Amino acid sequence: MNNPRSLLLRVVFVCIITLPLFAYSWFSARYSYLQQLTEMYQCEKDVCEADFDGDGVLGRVVIERTNNSASADASRLVVTDGGQEILRLPYAYLDNTFRTHIAVIKGTGNKSQLLIFDGTRGRQDVTKAVYEWQSGNMIRTSAVPIEMEILTAMAAHDDAGKWLWWSLFRAFSVSLLLGYYIVLACIIVGFIVRHRIRLSVDRPN
Repeated sequence: MNNPRSLLLRVVFVCIITLPLFAYSWFSARYSYLQQLTEMYQCEKDVCEADFDGDGVLGRVVIERTNNSASADASRLVVTDGGQEILRLPYAYLDNTFRTHIAVIKGTGNKSQLLIFDGTRGRQDVTKAVYEWQSGNMIRTSAVPIEMEILTAMAAHDDAGKWLWWSLFRAFSVSLLLGYYIVLACIIVGFIVRHRIRLSVDRPN
C-alpha cells in the first residue's frame, strides 16, 4: 500500500500541474459568457426598441446627445412607450469603455426591463439598476440572477468595473500559463537529473 505521505505528494503534484490550466479554462469560459451576454442584451445604438408596458407595441430607448463638451453627462437617456415618456436618466459617454451602459431584457408578462450600469461618477458611486413597468411608471426593482449576470457583463466592459482586469487576463494569461509550465518542466527535469546523479554516486562499484 502507498504510505500517506507518498499519496499526499502525488495529490500535490497533480494539483500543481492541473490547477493553473483549470483556472485558465474557467476564466476564459467566464469571459466568453459575459461577452455573449453583452452581445445579446446590450443596447449599443442611440435608439433601441422594446415593449416596456407589455401592450404589444414597441417603445423606444433614446440617447439624447448634447454638443456641450464641457459636461460628460449632459446627455439624457429617455424611455418612451405608449406615446409618453416613462423614464429620463442622465447619460454619460467618455469613451467606449467608460460610459453609461444600457441593456434590455424581456421579463414577465412580455414586458421588457431596462438595465443600467454607470460608473462614470467614480467607483464609489456606481449605479447597477433594473427598471420595470409598474402602475404606469418605470420603477427601480431588484435584479434577478440573469439580470445580475447582465449587469456584471456590462461592468466587465467598463473601466469602472472589471475591464482592466479582463484586458490584462486576455493579454497575458496565455504567456503566463506557458511560462509557468516551462518553468515547471525545467524544475521536474532538474529534479530527475539530480536524483539520477545521486543514485549513480551512491551506487557501489
